[in-house]
Amino acid sequence: IKPWAESSIKEKLSKFNGLLLSPSLDSLFDAGLITFDTHGRLVISKSLSTEDAKLLGLSPEMRLARYSPEHEPYMSYHRLHV
Repeated sequence: IKPWAESSIKEKLSKFNGLLLSPSLDSLFDAGLITFDTHGRLVISKSLSTEDAKLLGLSPEMRLARYSPEHEPYMSYHRLHV
């Protein structure tokens, strides 16, 4: 979640500093076009049009199957900096 180059050794080894996403979702996540809120629900960037989001199969109802409070420091970093 938090980029490797910006993570401490402890953060790099944390199982909570990563997500298992499909390749297309992973690319959108890395580009900052999607992220997830504090409950693991999908948040779509305003820079991605509604039409493009639909074409990519994105829906605001999507959420992570597993999201715990330990993910939040990393996801918060992603929401603020990516």
